[in-house]
Amino acid sequence: MVAPVFTDEELERLKALRRVLVLVDGRPGRMRDAVAEVWSRRREQLQLRADLTSAAENGEPPAGVDTDQALFESVAAGLALNAAMRLQHDRAAAARARRALERALDRS
Repeated sequence: MVAPVFTDEELERLKALRRVLVLVDGRPGRMRDAVAEVWSRRREQLQLRADLTSAAENGEPPAGVDTDQALFESVAAGLALNAAMRLQHDRAAAARARRALERALDRS
């Protein structure tokens, strides 16, 4: 099992950012551009790619894991989790998202 990459506070900030992202991602304009800029900065601030690379180098997830793909799947799992919980009130969504993250990080 992979240790959590984010603190609870960071997860809450990412959830809030994702909620806004979903509202504006398909709408051109200044609001979308501003959200895209914050999303990019936030992703860099949290150094998720660096964390995944470092973890892979230390054998967790396995060395050779495609960190770009794991990053993509991690973000996708987070977006899917948010939608399932908010739109469908799916109580099993967190467990499914956790399994998705584990699978993404276990692939070599």
